[in-house]
Amino acid sequence: MVEAAKQFVAGEIHFSALVQPITVCEYWSRTRGINTEVHQLAEEWQELVDRTWNEYGQHENPLTIEELRLHIQNDLGEI
Repeated sequence: MVEAAKQFVAGEIHFSALVQPITVCEYWSRTRGINTEVHQLAEEWQELVDRTWNEYGQHENPLTIEELRLHIQNDLGEI
């Protein structure tokens, strides 16, 4: 998940490529219960990506790709 996020921040991949690694990480951390911080970050990033994609207009406060990039970049600085 973090490696994909780094690639996204660097402009190497589209934000949609974050969906699968984030989903796997969220599932793994939830079912194993090993690191709640990882789980919380994965849940947060899932929501941010969904707000950016906003395919069905389900979010009243969608994000731009640049807002998503900045948010993830800030989170990576804390890791």
